[in-house]
Parts: sequence; structure tokens; C-alpha cells
Amino acid sequence: MENKFTVEAIVQNTHRISYRYRIEGDWIKYFRTEENWNNTELSPFWGKVFPSFEWMYYEYSVDIGNVPYSIAILPLLSNIVPMAWLFDAKIHVDEVDDTFYHALDSLLNGFKKYKPKWFEHTNRGNSCIYTKNIIQNQNSVQTVSFFNIFRAKKSLKKTNALVMFSGGVDAWDTLIDTIHLKPDLLTIWGCDIYPNNIKGWEVASAANKEVADSLGLNFFHIKSNFRSIINYGVINAHMKYLHPGFDNYWYNIQSRVSCLGMAAPFSYAKDIRIVFIGSSYSLEDGINSFSGSNPLTDENVKFSNTFTVHKSFQKSRNEKIRNIISWAEKNKQSPVLRVCWQSNGGQNCCVCEKCVRTWVSILSEGADLAKYGFDLTQDKVKKAHEALLSNAIKITKFWDATIANFKANPELSQGQHPLVKEMIDKLTGKLVTTFVHPITQQAAVEKIKLQDGMAYLGFSTEPPADLNDKFVWAGNNSGNLIFDHSIKKIINAELIPMNKRSDYIIDDCKAIITTGFIWILPNDPKATAWHKHLLNYAKDKPLIPISVGLQAHVFSPDFKIHEDTVNVLSAMAERCVLGVRGYYAANILNKHGIKNIKVIGCPSVYFGLDAGLGIKNIAQPKICCSNFRAFHGKLKDHEKKFLKYCASKDFTFVEQNQQTLEAGMSNADDYQLLKKWLDKKSEIFFSAEEWVNCMRSFDFNIGYRFHANVAALHAGIPSLFFSVDSRVTEMCEFFNLPLMSPSDFDPNKDIQYYAELADYTEFNKNYGNILNNFKEFCASNGITLNL
Repeated sequence: MENKFTVEAIVQNTHRISYRYRIEGDWIKYFRTEENWNNTELSPFWGKVFPSFEWMYYEYSVDIGNVPYSIAILPLLSNIVPMAWLFDAKIHVDEVDDTFYHALDSLLNGFKKYKPKWFEHTNRGNSCIYTKNIIQNQNSVQTVSFFNIFRAKKSLKKTNALVMFSGGVDAWDTLIDTIHLKPDLLTIWGCDIYPNNIKGWEVASAANKEVADSLGLNFFHIKSNFRSIINYGVINAHMKYLHPGFDNYWYNIQSRVSCLGMAAPFSYAKDIRIVFIGSSYSLEDGINSFSGSNPLTDENVKFSNTFTVHKSFQKSRNEKIRNIISWAEKNKQSPVLRVCWQSNGGQNCCVCEKCVRTWVSILSEGADLAKYGFDLTQDKVKKAHEALLSNAIKITKFWDATIANFKANPELSQGQHPLVKEMIDKLTGKLVTTFVHPITQQAAVEKIKLQDGMAYLGFSTEPPADLNDKFVWAGNNSGNLIFDHSIKKIINAELIPMNKRSDYIIDDCKAIITTGFIWILPNDPKATAWHKHLLNYAKDKPLIPISVGLQAHVFSPDFKIHEDTVNVLSAMAERCVLGVRGYYAANILNKHGIKNIKVIGCPSVYFGLDAGLGIKNIAQPKICCSNFRAFHGKLKDHEKKFLKYCASKDFTFVEQNQQTLEAGMSNADDYQLLKKWLDKKSEIFFSAEEWVNCMRSFDFNIGYRFHANVAALHAGIPSLFFSVDSRVTEMCEFFNLPLMSPSDFDPNKDIQYYAELADYTEFNKNYGNILNNFKEFCASNGITLNL
């Protein structure tokens, strides 16, 4: 008999969704059903936690009464789909959300990448769902494109963001990194605090609400018995038999997907566009501990027009704790960390492995434990000490950074309780572990070093001698060199010059980074031919586009991508996460069914990989540089005003192509004025280093060219950008770069006026968070950064 899960009804009111369902086939033994509920021998612990049968339900602290069926079904589906993959089952539902449905293929591929053996028997992806209707949804409150989220943050109190907040280290680190977005906080009652543990929930929820209140945020919760349906005792035994080393179904597979899925009705009702969830693990953690918490899975749980962001995959647990301590000291806060999953009282027991690992890590950062929720009595210290000595608490790779801290700063153990000092002395004698990264399968010690077989299709190091050949070599736009130089500087990959045939490299590399698709025109197929060729030779290797962008004059919601381009990008998205330049491009790609994407802006802006990077504002510029679009077509009046202004101020001018001024000028006097200025003050560069060094001689830059302006930023010089098209506008909004409309340029204003408009306060404030987002994109694709 085939395995089937049939949803027969959804019972929904203002705050609760419950489901009536029928389970058929051999796989029924892996579930707790009404028939076997009282057989506690199958799962004695869960028989105590859930003593009587109830249909699966979700209770929300907001009104979800108007959430449509196709969204209301997602909490159940996210909980059941991984089981359907494991046991080749069919799930029958009336409707399902389009975004969620189409992301399931990528979600399955994400599981396969970190644990290929578990799912090697299936390619079902979304084909496990049998439904009458696949529904396109928009979040309920208003229809707003993704790029408007970041535009809105300057004028709205809320920015449609949500942080899954348990109160632990990962959650606090995520909240601190996203606090500028004023996110809602959402806690789930039913994960580690079960629905029958009312006292524990009251303590934990009160603490999390206090956090929200103190920061001026909103706190919400979901209560659910979603864990009651799985018969953990039977499925864990089954999986351990098939896959030695398997830990448990909840930890390895179920937890993250099911929790993110239950946020779907909440997100629809509250118009949430971004759901942030903190990473449980990082690039430094080994394959045996790398659970379902990773970017490859989390970021493929999507619904309606809401994306998931897996935060801080590049950070170790100690780095997260360091971030929390730094923020707490700077803001005079005392964030109580709730890390314990063994305590029934909603507080930290202080003696389990996770508690001990956390409070010892806090000590290794030189902080006061009392401020972070650890009430260490003498008895608790004694129990923790005994557990470490007896090896009941095992020292694993998760302790490595803490041990390294104590080795580097032995004074941190001085003055501690004698037993604590003895514990630390024992820890510092442990060896740092060697591990294998689950995606790249490469061994590393301490800091992970990813695969050396990454190829980057870029420009050769040395340009040709002839000027015309130089332009051809630079793609007829020398601004490409700033882009190319930045990638070479920040990414560890073997350069393969684009002017050579690339067939021979495919067998010698693990993946290929391409800068193709940075300029997709409406309904234009021309960008696809070469990449079709590469895909054929690459076979199953990832071909990673690192900056997909659309070229349009305005943010038109009707932008049409040619079918050939959609097909090629879709094929790429099956193998990797696509890097996208902005939220407008993300929205259009999403409409065309391309969903495995992450907005990263332009890699040229990550030139330093330094979260502390700062561009200084300048009030009185003295030596200025300018740039302009290519001289093609008739110049508009406001463009002439800009050029004549720069000429009258005798600004230096940076050109990027060979097109001449004549074609755009109808007035002879204007032409002579501008030509004389350009002949005297024009510069063009075919070396990014020379370009950046030249920019250091100025104190302000202004112009239409994105990469010419970024070259100034490389030199630490503020630039004022112009919103000349959709690509420039969405990238500036993503990075918080100062931006003005070309038509607003007033030649009667002094240069000081434009220097004041070039305010880099927001850029400097948010650059660290945006940089972390880029690092997470690279990590999800196995790209090594030159940190």
C-alpha cells in the first residue's frame, strides 16, 4: 500500500488553525495517531508530554482568521514534507502557496548537499505534493516590492521584518544584527518548552516580552503541538539503523523547516517580508554536528512574497557571544540568554552541556555571568566540574574557540572560583579538533579552509598594449575593472580569463563563478548562449552568477525576462544560490519562478571585507572628481546642466568608454565648452589600482557611473550617486548609498550642498550587517573569502 497523507479539513478561527488528516501506508508507524496514541512503549517520553490525542494545531497571538487555505496549510506541510521525502509518500491537499511549492526542490537539494545518503533515494521535491491548485499570494496588508522594504525603513516605524526569537545565543546575535530594522519578535511554544509546561512558558515568554518592550519592539508567540505527531522512538531507531551516526529526527531534519513553516500564517497576517533565523552552527562546525540548521535548507523555506534569511553562518558561537557582550556593554544592557533545553522552569540549569559550554564561553570573553542569565551557585559549579572530569560533558569542537581564548588570555581564569579555574586549566589542555566541512568535504584545522578548486571567469591580469584592444579587453567599459578587481581581492578562486575558451577548466574545478547576467534587458536572449555552453560542459557543477541585475529605466512590475534567460537561470538555481543586485531584481526573478536567490548588491562594494569600514562625510570639498554616463544619444537638458556645472568648476572627469561627445550635442557653444574641458581634464584607467590611487588625491566625487563612484569609495572618498536606472537605484538603496535624481540637480547650488547630500551615516551604520549577508551567500555556495 502506498504511503499517503491526506488533509481532509482545516479548522480555522481568529487565532487557531487545526487540521483533520488521514495517514495510510506502512509509514504510519512513524507517526503518533489516534489509534496508537496510548502505546507509550513506542515513545514513553512523548506519551507523558502529550498524554491525550489532539489533532495537530497552531495557536497564534495575532488574528489569522483571514489567512487563505494555501497559506494556512503551510505549517502542516513544512512539518510533514521531509517525512514524505524519506518514505516516498504523497501528500494530498486542496491548495498550496506557489512560492512555498516551487522552493521545495531547492529545499530537498539543500538537505542532500549536507547529508546526501539520507535522501539519495528520492528526487521528489515538490512532486510529493498532490494538489488541485497552486496559488500565487501576496501578503495581506499591502502589495510592496521587495526593494521597498529598505526604502521604507527611512520613513516607516516598521520594516516588515521578523526575528525567530527563543532568547538563546543565536537569537540574540540575530536580533542585535537586525535591530535597525525594528523587527517583530516571535517565540514558539512547543519546541523545547512543550505545551503542557505552563510554568516554564510563563517564565520564558515574560523574559522575551521584556526584551521586546525594552527595545521598543513587538512580541508575539505561536503555541503548537506539532511535535506530537512524530513517533520519534521508531523513526530514530529506523534512521540510526540505516545511517550509523544519525542523532535524532527532530535535531537533524525537522526542527528548522517546521518552525519556519509555522511562521507563514503570521507573516501573511502581519505583512512580514523577511524572516530572520539565527544559525545554530557555522562554517567551523563538522559534518557530524551539522544539522538541518544551515543556509542551504533554511533559506529555501519561502512563502507568499516572504524570504527567509539564515543569519551568522560565518560566526562561531564565541563570536556570537562576543557580539552580544559588545552590544550589551555599549548599550548598557543585560541580555538574559536562555540556552537550556533540559530545564522545565524556562531558565538555565547551569549544569547541562549547553549551559556549561555557554557560561564558560562568556567567562572566556571576560564578561560577568550574572548579567547574562547564569545564576552560578557553588553547588552548580561543583556539578558542572564533576561532569567535565567524568566526561559526562564531552569536550567537542564546539569548545575550541573558548579553549583558544583561555590559552591566549590566561589571566581570565585568575580570581575565579577554584573549581572554575581547575575546569579552565583542564580545558586548555585539550586539542583543537580537525573536521570535515559538510559541503566541501575538505579537512581543516581551527579555521576552515574551503576548496581550492573554485574558478572565476574574469579579466586577465595584464591589458593589451593598443588602446582599442584595451577597451575590448575591458568589455568596452573600464568600470568593469573595479568590479573585477574587487572579486579577485575578496574571493579565493583561480582566475580563468573570459577571452579564452573555458571548456578545459570544467573537469578541474568544483564550481565556477561568473559575472554574467549583470545587465539583463527586457525580453533579450543574448546573454544566454555562452552560459548554455558552460552549463553543458559543467554537467552537475555549480555555475554561480554573483551579481544578477536587470536593466530598466524604472521599477516596472511588468519587466519580462526572455524565456531562454529564465531557463538558464533556473538551471543555475538548481545547483547554487544566485547572487542578485537588489530587491527589484529579486522580485522580478521570483515572478518568473526563479526563487533560489539572495540579494547581495554588487560585490565591488565589499572591497575591504571590513565590517568596521567607514566613509567620512565632508562639508567643504576642495578637490572634486566627476563622471557621466556613456556619450550616446542626445543629451537631456538636466544632463547638459550637470556637465556644464562640472566644466565650470574644472572638476577632473573619469571616462569609461570610447564614445564621443559629438553625438549628444546640438548646441555648438556647449559642445566647444565641454570638449575643451574634457580634453584637458579627462582621465581613463585600465588598472583598478591606478584608478583608486588617483582617487585618493580628491576629497569628493560625484557622477552617474556606479563603479566610478565605487572606485572613490575604495579610496575612502565620499561619492554622490545618481538614480539613472533601476540597477543603480536598487543597489544604492540596498547599500544605503547617498542617491539623488538627475532631474533634481540644480546648477545654482554650490558643491558644498551636494557634499552634504552625500551623507554616509546610514551606509557606515549598516555596512557590517550587509557584509555579513554577503558572507552568508558565499558560505551557502562554498565560496572561500580572503579574510
